[in-house]
This record gives sequence, structure tokens and C-alpha cells, in this order.
Amino acid sequence: MHFGVLSEFMFDISRIENVHFYSYFSSTDASLRFMRKHGVGFAFGRNDFIDVLNTYAWSYRTGYRFFNSTGADGGCANGNLVGIQSDFTVENIRIECTQGTGVSITNALLTAFEH
Repeated sequence: MHFGVLSEFMFDISRIENVHFYSYFSSTDASLRFMRKHGVGFAFGRNDFIDVLNTYAWSYRTGYRFFNSTGADGGCANGNLVGIQSDFTVENIRIECTQGTGVSITNALLTAFEH
């Protein structure tokens, strides 16, 4: 419930495709409160050329987060995100860092709600 997908320390092209996160596993009030306070649908640390295609995150704190991985091989991500959706999240995209080549986000549907 804390992370849907956590991807870091990927040193070659990696791909995440057709992933749909919704709280089918548990829609109890406690589960949804935890997800809205702490949950991250997709979290990307050190990734070299990550490709993300047709993904969906519902009712997390953060839909998509880019962060700095720590350690000797730490760092940030670069990559291409196409057809991403973040619905009923507190913050849709949180970019704390990227590699110099950056991150491309195309065709995104983002709806944030603070409840």
C-alpha cells in the first residue's frame, strides 16, 4: 500500500507498461486513509532511460514521484512517460530531481484532490 511500483538502481533501459493501481485489495477506511497520507503509485529513483507507458494510480498521496536514490550508485532518473494517469491523488507528480537529460511526460491525465 505504501508503494505501487518502486523502481531504482536500474542502469539500462527498463519498461513499465499497462499497470493499473486501484484499491481493489482493500477499500476499508483505514487502508484508504493510509494511502492518501503515505502512498506513492509509481516511485522512480536512479533509473537510466526508463520507459513508462499507459499507467494509472488512484487515491495515493502522490501518483508519480521522482527522487534521489542514496548510496554509491545513487542518483536520479531520466526517461519517457506516455499515457500516464493520476486520479484522486493529493499531488499528481512530485519531481525532486532528474538526470541532466530530464524526463519527458506526454499525454497525461492528472486530477488532484485534497480530501
